[in-house]
Amino acid sequence: MNLCTDNPRCAEEWFPGSPAREWDFAAPLPGEFCEIAHRLLPTAPVATASIELPRPWQFTVLVEHAARSQFDVVVGMLRKGLAIPDGLLCLAGSGEGFHGQRGRAWAAVRGNLHLSIFLSPGRHLNDIAMGLTVLPAVSLVQTLDSIPGLRHRAGIRWVNDIVIDGSKLAGYLVHTQSSAGLVTGAVVGIGLNVEAVPPVQPTVFVPSVTSLRDHVSDRSVCSLPDVLRRLLRVLALNYEKLISGDGGELLEFYRERSVVVGRRVEVYPDREGRTIDRSAAGVVAAIGDRLELILAGGGRPVSGGRIVMQSGVGSAF
Repeated sequence: MNLCTDNPRCAEEWFPGSPAREWDFAAPLPGEFCEIAHRLLPTAPVATASIELPRPWQFTVLVEHAARSQFDVVVGMLRKGLAIPDGLLCLAGSGEGFHGQRGRAWAAVRGNLHLSIFLSPGRHLNDIAMGLTVLPAVSLVQTLDSIPGLRHRAGIRWVNDIVIDGSKLAGYLVHTQSSAGLVTGAVVGIGLNVEAVPPVQPTVFVPSVTSLRDHVSDRSVCSLPDVLRRLLRVLALNYEKLISGDGGELLEFYRERSVVVGRRVEVYPDREGRTIDRSAAGVVAAIGDRLELILAGGGRPVSGGRIVMQSGVGSAF
């Protein structure tokens, strides 16, 4: 068995056509899968089954409504040194306490994709750190490119927003842990609006949000199961590139699909509140090897902060 859930019906919606049809509510969970399953499903009866998953994905925990951020649960286990199965997928139909950078709230509503993954690459930090940082951005954009009607329409808004027509569609988080120079664990959290536009108060950093279904003429081409299948396949292909030493391709793609290069931006300290104490401004000439913004005319590269683009479009997750 490699899938556990608190709602078999929900799981069959996410994985239609899979061989998981006979659910077991009594079978013991194997090894390290047991710990993560019980942390993400602490009270509900756990149903288990076997489904087909492409490599490197090995285990899936699917929660109909998560009581807390699955990303936070996995990161907490990693920090405590608890065993987490490599190739883990955590899915939530909806949830509480989901967030982006600096703890900013992310509305996890039904109809959208809320995915956290855990990988243990065992590669040197210097070789894959930046590749892991851009892995979700590149994979999200390439996934959207594969959907009919969306090719070349999505872009990356520094640092970790995915946008279409200036509106935020997705965001992500990455947490890594290393030992003796080797990356022993990487947790990636992805939020992607597929069927619903969450209720988000507009700000100068995020003036508007959108969903995939707002940008296709045939809504059947972007169902949740289909988007998940596409994303898992692209993530797997890019992760293989990364651990094989081809992570530079991911950074180049990130640069190519940036929507800030060539645009004038204002940069503000990464904290809540009004846009005060502007730290930098100028036209973005390039994105550096560590994702720093290189502004035209020289000056110190910008390595952090929140941006407002000249048109009023900004970045935050």
